[in-house]
Amino acid sequence: MQGKKLSLGSIVVLAIFALTPLLTSTCAAAQKEKVLHNFNQAVGGGPLASLTSDSAGNLYGTTLDGGAYKQGTVFELMPKAGGGWAYKILHTFRYTSTDHRDGYNPASRLVFDGFGNLYGTTTIGGTDGNGVLYRLSPNADGTWAETVLLASGLENPIFDLAFDPAGNLYSEAGNCNYCGGGGVIEMSPGSSGWTVKIQHVFQDNGTDGWNPSGGLVMDAAGNLYGTTASGGTSCDLNCGVIFKLIPRKDGIWAEEIVHNFPSDSSDGSYPLHLVVGPHGSLYGTANDGGNSCPNLGCGIVYELSPQPGGQWTEKILYAFSGPDGAKPDGLTIVSNKIYGTTNVGGGGSCYGGQGCGVVFELSRDSQGQWQETVLHSFDLADGEGPIGDPIVNLAGDVFGATGYGGFYNGGTVFEITK
Repeated sequence: MQGKKLSLGSIVVLAIFALTPLLTSTCAAAQKEKVLHNFNQAVGGGPLASLTSDSAGNLYGTTLDGGAYKQGTVFELMPKAGGGWAYKILHTFRYTSTDHRDGYNPASRLVFDGFGNLYGTTTIGGTDGNGVLYRLSPNADGTWAETVLLASGLENPIFDLAFDPAGNLYSEAGNCNYCGGGGVIEMSPGSSGWTVKIQHVFQDNGTDGWNPSGGLVMDAAGNLYGTTASGGTSCDLNCGVIFKLIPRKDGIWAEEIVHNFPSDSSDGSYPLHLVVGPHGSLYGTANDGGNSCPNLGCGIVYELSPQPGGQWTEKILYAFSGPDGAKPDGLTIVSNKIYGTTNVGGGGSCYGGQGCGVVFELSRDSQGQWQETVLHSFDLADGEGPIGDPIVNLAGDVFGATGYGGFYNGGTVFEITK
């Protein structure tokens, strides 16, 4: 179990350049989808976070509930030499009325440190009921040992974690001292254990965002970026902002609003996952908005580019229309292509005919315009509601999870091959 430190960085080359959007979608008939695992309540159900992979190609993730205590699990999927995949539960969460040390309902993506340990958070549990930060360490006999690093003060951490070079972890918090608007917390190791510090409290004041809606990402300079579903200068609800937190010498982080989504949703609303691209550009999804779908829209993929003077410009790379996907979630950039998931849309029979979601690829045509290829459209039996950032290996195979559907309707882990 040594050398397990992949994340997507070791297999993803960030080299993408934004150009004029082209609302064109095609289907990839040569792609084949295979269900690697069907979740059920006995062994864990309802994965709601992106998967993580190691250098051996093993997949790791969490389920929101299920397992022996019905409070969530951490799992590993391992490819077998003769074909197929082996499923293994690494940890089952257990929080009782008399034992408050563990958390439950894990919802963040797992991250590796340089020693092969996995880190994650739970949204609930711990000594104050507001979630825990935990570490899973591999043992020589193949088992994993859980250590609860922080059991209080986390204010319901949600979405994905960000690691900095010093070993500090960052997360968006749902409550943040019960202010209601959420915040950003820093979790730091020290000689006497881990400590937690609130680095930013979101304010519903007409300029700041509030209600964090996606994971944090860090650029090469150590700045943090994230999203909120509400707030900003354009409107209060259902718009949102992209924010930047800049570390200062006094240990306090300064916030800068990178982008405000408009009240008319024309260039998106309810932003979710972000990816840091080349030259400091940001790529992301907005779950709603765009002009290619009725009502609030089906969502978009966009690029934000830094400009001289500290300004940022947004460019819509693709706007979804429904049959090609709707409500985009996660993104992964590989070479000059973008891979992602949409929660609904496609040709499946879920949500009253709105579709079960798709996995898509965005690439540039010969004129440099962006076009979409639907790699797979789900149809309940093989999954419903694909989530998070897909994993793409060196062979071009795409891996991910769905939150629902499959044989037991507890979600699936899938692979898409050429």
